Amino acid sequence: MQIQQIAVASTGWYWRGTETTTGKTVVYPVAVWALTRGGDVVGLIGDVPAKTSEGSTSLAVPPSGYERAAYIAESELHPARK
Repeated sequence: MQIQQIAVASTGWYWRGTETTTGKTVVYPVAVWALTRGGDVVGLIGDVPAKTSEGSTSLAVPPSGYERAAYIAESELHPARK
C-alpha cells in the first residue's frame, strides 16, 4: 500500500473485531486516515506491539477479520458508565 496523504482521525472512530482465541470483542481506535495512491481511504491503528525497535510508534492496518472503521459512541464503548 502506497500512502499519499495522512490526516489525524477525530475521536470516536474505531476498528472492531473478535479476538480469535477468546471470542471477546476488541476495538482499536483509528489513529490516522491514510489516502492511498489508488484513492482508497484506510484507517490505521497503532501497531501491536506499539513500539518499533527505535522506540517510536508505528501504524498498521488492523488484523484481518475486523469490520470497517466505524464511529462508536462513548456509551457503547463503556455501557456501564452513566
